[in-house]
Amino acid sequence: MVAQGFSQVPGVDYFDTFAPVAKLVSIHAVLAIMATYNIEIHQIYIKGAFLNRKLTDKKCIYIQQPSGFTNPVHSLQVCYLRKTLYGLKQSRRQWYQRLCKILVDNLEFTYCDIDQSVFFKVTSHRLTIILVYVDNCTIMTTSIGLVNWIKNGMKKFVEITNLEEIH
Repeated sequence: MVAQGFSQVPGVDYFDTFAPVAKLVSIHAVLAIMATYNIEIHQIYIKGAFLNRKLTDKKCIYIQQPSGFTNPVHSLQVCYLRKTLYGLKQSRRQWYQRLCKILVDNLEFTYCDIDQSVFFKVTSHRLTIILVYVDNCTIMTTSIGLVNWIKNGMKKFVEITNLEEIH
C-alpha cells in the first residue's frame, strides 16, 4: 500500500522530507581512507525501511481506504495511519530519525557533523564507518567481528537483508 503523497501540502501536512543519502565527496573520502588499510566492506539492506517508524499522536495522518480494500458498509470512512508508508512525504525523515536512534542511541555510533548520513565509531583503535543511502548501509571496518556485531545489532530493531561483502 502506498500513500498519495502528491496530495500533501508543504507546511501544512508535512515539513521535513530529508532522506539519508551519503554525499559523493564523503563516499570518496571514506573509500580513500579504507583503501590504505585491510578493510572489510559489507552492505546491508533494510527491508521496508519506510514502514519501520510509528507515527506519534502529533502526526495524525488519515488516508482514503485503498481501492480494492474498501469496506462496503463504511465506504465513506478513512484510515488512520499508525506507521509511515511509502509515498508519504515525511516517511523519509521518519526513517532517518529511526535509523539515528538505532545507530546512535543503541549501537553508540556518532554521526558526522558535515554529512549526517555518515556514522562512525572508534573502539580499541578500530575504526568503523557506516555510509547510509536511504535504506542501504555500507559497513566498513577492520574486523569481520565488528561487521557481524553491527549486523546482529541492526537485526534487533529492523529486518535486514545481508548483502555480504561488496564486490
